[in-house]
Amino acid sequence: MRKTPLYEAHLELNARIVDFAGWAMPVFYTGILEEARSVRTKVGIFDISHMGRITVQGSGATRFLQLFTSNDVEALKPSEAQYSLLTNPDGGIIDDIIVYRESSDSYRVVINAGNSAKDLKWLRSNLPEEVSLTDQTDETAMIAIQGPDAPGLLAKLAENPELLNLKRFQYATGKLLGAETTFCRTGYTGEDGFEIIVPAERAIEIWKELVKLGATPCGLGSRDALRIEAGYPLYGHEIDDTTSPVEAGLMWVVKLEKESFMGSEAIKACKTKGPIRKLIGLLSPERI
Repeated sequence: MRKTPLYEAHLELNARIVDFAGWAMPVFYTGILEEARSVRTKVGIFDISHMGRITVQGSGATRFLQLFTSNDVEALKPSEAQYSLLTNPDGGIIDDIIVYRESSDSYRVVINAGNSAKDLKWLRSNLPEEVSLTDQTDETAMIAIQGPDAPGLLAKLAENPELLNLKRFQYATGKLLGAETTFCRTGYTGEDGFEIIVPAERAIEIWKELVKLGATPCGLGSRDALRIEAGYPLYGHEIDDTTSPVEAGLMWVVKLEKESFMGSEAIKACKTKGPIRKLIGLLSPERI
């Protein structure tokens, strides 16, 4: 199994480690319900370094992502992000992703751990010459700080606490304990909070400081419980390559009015005819 930069910190906390998409990940530390309750009432932290982090750059980067993702990349301003889908020619969901716009021709994309190899192969096989794709997963770590106390906790460590005055799905770069950090006002728990991207070699130091300040370490078990409670789908469970966004209730991140994109005609047909199946286990929100 692959190990995240925080693996040794999880062992020190006596986390129960499981194989998740080929990664050695903590499923819980003290208990799933206790950890979920901490996120809902105070603040919890999650190691999400197993998720893929790639950069897409070049003069054709915007057009490339516009053609291969369902949301409208052109609507993004620098320092804004959007939830989106990678779709296949049949209108199925290759992956659900978050796209961050860094500049007019530079983006960061976060993809699911279990889909990293598949996503990278798909994107690279369609990559035009004027666009480059770089996998930065091993060079960085990603930590989710979630809960009503998350902003105040991060403000104690950030060298530029004013950067934390971000709206949902905005992000900024600054320093945390002297380390270059990307602060993203995103998360998959239904609570307020941030997801931060830091250099891999600084991850354990930052994690331990967050714990020292009162953040509860949380594993995959509580994250799953929280996202179900919030109505967020998980790839490989509620959605997969055969699932249409129409069936999954994810049409709010599908912009059919933009130029045709991969699978858009199939999605239009499914929307017109109506789905033959529909996700009923979760009520997808109008926005995350």
